[in-house]
Amino acid sequence: MALHHYRQGNHEEIEKFAKLFLTSGHATLDSRVTAGAWAVLGYSSVYRIFQMDDDLLYLEWPWHVLPFQVSVLVDSKIGVVFFQLANTLYQVATRLSRYFLTTIGD
Repeated sequence: MALHHYRQGNHEEIEKFAKLFLTSGHATLDSRVTAGAWAVLGYSSVYRIFQMDDDLLYLEWPWHVLPFQVSVLVDSKIGVVFFQLANTLYQVATRLSRYFLTTIGD
């Protein structure tokens, strides 16, 4: 269900169903499905990252990148997760560097 809602762009539903699966007791550390659930949860977190203000982004960005990191720990053979993690970190770094340039001038 989380993957279905991911394809539809329903970010609240993605998060709900991914969390339900991960807390259901069926998620094991050796399962690619578990890694996929963490990755899908990461995608929904990225959506929320770029909706928040810079002040809040500075404080909370590590928590929103965490699902990608857990997905990589569960299954390190899914290349797209590495790409999404690197892409997200690059975008966060770029946005925070602009944020710090504007706050230094204030």
